Amino acid sequence: MSTTLQHNVKFFISFFSILLLSFAGYSQAGTALSITMQNAVQTAPNIFEYDIMLTNTGTTTIALRGYSCGINHAAGMNGTGTLTHTFVSRDPMLSTIPGVSAGYTASSNHIRLTTTNAVAGNEVTLTAGIPVRLATMRITNTVNFPADFNPAFALQMLTAAGKTQCIIGVIVTPPGTNYSVNGFGNTPGTGTLQLLTGVVNTPCFFLNPSGTMSANTTATTSAICYGQSSGTAQITLSGTGSAAPTGTSGTYKINGGSNIAYSSNPFTVSNLAAGTYTI
Repeated sequence: MSTTLQHNVKFFISFFSILLLSFAGYSQAGTALSITMQNAVQTAPNIFEYDIMLTNTGTTTIALRGYSCGINHAAGMNGTGTLTHTFVSRDPMLSTIPGVSAGYTASSNHIRLTTTNAVAGNEVTLTAGIPVRLATMRITNTVNFPADFNPAFALQMLTAAGKTQCIIGVIVTPPGTNYSVNGFGNTPGTGTLQLLTGVVNTPCFFLNPSGTMSANTTATTSAICYGQSSGTAQITLSGTGSAAPTGTSGTYKINGGSNIAYSSNPFTVSNLAAGTYTI
């Protein structure tokens, strides 16, 4: 009798361990988030603004609790002046998330924005595939920015002393558990998921550029038949000064999608159905 009992206990412990492992794996399956810096625009010789967007790119239900974002920039952006970093606005749907605090560390060329986590019940569900504007932020200089300055923005996706990492506080369902989601490459820890992708989408952004750049459609062919994706568009890049194209290779996006490489100027965008596109 004692032998049978011991065998059953061992079997129960093993079975329970398998259930725990299965549950832990299931809680992460399908979870993915993307944080993007985009829409950088200079509004005055000493001011520019940008947006931070968050997208649920996975298949699990994500409820947003709070967030932080750190951004590094190239040295010398201030010129001879002093930079300040301020919050402008965010998506109204985030009204139940605590307010955004802005910060800047001049010695490390690091700008940051943070919130605390919302109280239980005030989380905001993120619809899969729909970007949410976490913040529109403003950088102001006490003097004009240097001419033709490339800020070379980079999101802080990994832990680093004195810098704010991009971290998203969420509830993932299933199983309805709180997590801090940070970037791939961070050391896994209790209550964390390394499932956050960071993207800087600020192409050709120079402060106080001395020249202008343009991308023009110079030739098109229509789709051969209704419903087919056989149309093409030829794009020619031109510009002057710092905005002049450098080389004949780079990447473009169609309607904000994935990067597509080109290797000539002009280059041809292919496999287009009838419609309107933003390149």
